[in-house]
Formats: sequence, C-alpha cells, structure tokens
Amino acid sequence: MKVKRLVLVLMAGMMLAAPANAQSDKARKVGKDIQNAVSDFWKKAKKGVNNTVEAISDELSSDTVGVKYIDGNRYMRIYDTNLYRESDAAELLGLCRKEFSKSYPQAKIISCVIPQQKWENLPVRKNGDIVSYKFRLYCYVLAKDGNEGYINARYRFEKSKDIGKSIVKNEERWPEQVRVNALTNDVYEQLIK
Repeated sequence: MKVKRLVLVLMAGMMLAAPANAQSDKARKVGKDIQNAVSDFWKKAKKGVNNTVEAISDELSSDTVGVKYIDGNRYMRIYDTNLYRESDAAELLGLCRKEFSKSYPQAKIISCVIPQQKWENLPVRKNGDIVSYKFRLYCYVLAKDGNEGYINARYRFEKSKDIGKSIVKNEERWPEQVRVNALTNDVYEQLIK
C-alpha cells in the first residue's frame, strides 16, 4: 500500500508540475527525469509480478490436477495404474514406499504408482527468457489405515537443468511429500467410482 500511495503522489505531482515545467528547460528536464523513473519503476514491477505469477501458477497447477470435491472438501484422485516404464521406475517407486512407511508405519500400502509416462518438462524464465528447465515426476501411494479409512499421499521428484549444463536432481525433492489425504471409507468409495 505504501508503494501504491507513493506512486500516486508522484503521478499527481507530475500532473501538477506539467504546466509549470513548460516555463523552463531545467524544469522540463526534471519532469522528464521523474517521468522516466516512474516508467522504469512500472516496467520493473510488471516483470516482477509476471515472474511471481508464473511461479505461483506453476505450483498451483500441479496441485489442482485430478482434484475431486466431495462434501465441499478437495481430494486427490486415486491412481492405481503405473504408466512410467523408464529404467529408474523401480528405484523411484521404492523410494516413495520407503518415505511413506517412515511417515505411516502402521498403514498397509495397497498401491504405489507413477501415473505419468515421462517427466514433466517446465521451462524456467527470467525476464521472459528461458534460463533453465525443471523436470517433475509424481508418485502416488495409497494405503489402508486400519478399519477407519485410507491414506492417499502424493510425492514429487524434481530435477533441473541450466541451459547448456547437466541435469541435477533436487535432493530436497527426491522424493518430497507434497500432499496427503486421509480418507474415510465413504470418501474412498466415492473416489474410486
């Protein structure tokens, strides 16, 4: 709000000073300097907002795909078919099972799948130019939680590549648990329909 107020004051000052600026070359130069400063500020602010919006939409888009609403609550879709057939598939699925078992030792795993055929390839931009790539793969673990219900967890694997360099895996997201749904038996039945 302070920045917005400052910009409004600057713009009002420029408009009030415009007639007076016509009186001298020196005043005209000052008016142009303020105009250029405000213009540069707006350009930088717009680029910053665009980069922020891109980053937020990147995070949210992966969180809204396959979501189903039941009784006003959002639940992830239940995946039961593994589509990822690359050479590292068994290793990645094993890592997800291991992480899940650490978090929920009493739950019995029913399925552990990667419902993608390949890694998502997301370009990373800076000032409109592609500077690197992010690669993401999601793994879903479904487990029975006693007689009370089920647990549906999503894990993310992420690696990145700067332009002209090698791919590097992100250790913090290898895997990273990004979402968990505790499901009652009734909700589970609605999700598998």
